[in-house]
Amino acid sequence: MADIYVTLFPDRKAFSKDDWLFDLPGLAEEIKSRSAPAKDALPWLKLARFGEERSKNNSLRWNKNVLGVSGLEIDHDSGKMTFDEAVERMRTARLTCIVYTSPSYERGTKERWRVLAPFSRERAPALRAEMVAVVNGVLDGAAAGESFTLSQSFLYGRVEGRELRLEVIEGDYVDLRPDLYGARRYKDKKPRKEARAGPAPVATPVSEREIAAALEVIDPDCPYEVWLRVAAALRHQLGEDGFGLFDQWSARAEGAARSGGEMYTIAGTERQWDAVATMTDITIGTVFHYANQADPTWRARYEAENTQRMMERLREVGKGEERPDAAGCSSPTERLPWLLATHAYCAATDTVVELDEPSDGCQMRVVAFQRLFRAWFEEEVGPRDGVKRHYATAAWELSEARINVRGVRMRPDKPFPLYQENGATYKNTYLRPKHEGSGDIAPWLAFMEHLVPAAEEREWFCNWLAHKHRFPGVPGVAVVMVAVDDAGPVYGAGRGILRDIVARLLGPKYVKPI
Repeated sequence: MADIYVTLFPDRKAFSKDDWLFDLPGLAEEIKSRSAPAKDALPWLKLARFGEERSKNNSLRWNKNVLGVSGLEIDHDSGKMTFDEAVERMRTARLTCIVYTSPSYERGTKERWRVLAPFSRERAPALRAEMVAVVNGVLDGAAAGESFTLSQSFLYGRVEGRELRLEVIEGDYVDLRPDLYGARRYKDKKPRKEARAGPAPVATPVSEREIAAALEVIDPDCPYEVWLRVAAALRHQLGEDGFGLFDQWSARAEGAARSGGEMYTIAGTERQWDAVATMTDITIGTVFHYANQADPTWRARYEAENTQRMMERLREVGKGEERPDAAGCSSPTERLPWLLATHAYCAATDTVVELDEPSDGCQMRVVAFQRLFRAWFEEEVGPRDGVKRHYATAAWELSEARINVRGVRMRPDKPFPLYQENGATYKNTYLRPKHEGSGDIAPWLAFMEHLVPAAEEREWFCNWLAHKHRFPGVPGVAVVMVAVDDAGPVYGAGRGILRDIVARLLGPKYVKPI
């Protein structure tokens, strides 16, 4: 299950904030671990990423400062729906969430509770209200009006002497459940049915590789309705280009049709593909929903394989394979793959990371990244001659193929530029220098005899240096060289030359005089 980006505020004023990544059980433990003598002393949380722009009241918690949302929050304080009913409704809908009671909750008399429903990934702030309406529909309109406010945060924890109830429900991410969109309930409490022929918006682009991975776990020997909905979802997402995926998936069916003939025929597949052209309200989220039902681990497996594939490609670059040249990227179709291959995103620091930069200077703010490539855009002329610009950096931010890293570290024992540890991907700033060809070792031996006259000490030092070169990530003892004689310090003994040699051996960025 993906990590959830959570912003914690110490109080309502939100003069400061802490950014955290939790998995669902970890967030539940954070809620249960907090307590205070009064609710005003409890902290606040928000499933969103905030910037550093302050309101006129010096608060960080306001709508214009929301950069992205990782989920939604529902607040219920009217007492018309019990905590148990809310849990049952969310569980029946099979939605991933945490349901917990408010600090003022009293069983049977003050039924006040909240729902935290994470998304499958960070989404644009504009999408949040729609997703709140989806969950509000599941809860029969029980959400308080402030649940729809973009930056609205909520208290969490337990008031001493009061009961805290909390339930963790694992199911589907709400942003991947288009089957629930038709019963959305907005702030005015009115349900809005979606017309079958009306096109549903696609929140973000999805790679064909990810769709193929989802289809791989869905059994094509499925009920007719499922087969039809998969076709509609593929056509909605990919247009006519989606038929190849649909046909390949359908051809795996081995059962018999109701007529007694084969389940799969090319003619039948083409006929149904044409028939779903009007079913535009079924999005690619339907395919992901069926995949989650068939194998809840498929996405984690796909993301791991995708990251491994990209890491292998980047390691090949480190071995000498040429990376696409930015100067040669003349169109958006060329520019986006280049950006995806050379830049990653770090949510912990909200920075873009240059993958082939072997130093701590590999990180830049998102706005700096956007400005750096602001000339990379494609213009689209509308029906009224209006011009809209599509920026390559915007496509990078929305791409499912974008690499996400947990942090930036210098790890000489790990590959460059990416490595995995404890299920997370990190950017490595250590790039091992390349030493090619052969040479004459005699000048080195002569220099060492001059620098370290004692044969035993010289042999020990050479072994120490060889081990450090072969295993740079293994900590070892430090070597202190002192050049003195009876008259005092000796200068010009060759220690500076040794430093230069070691710098070339291990990399000049990693050797510094102190």
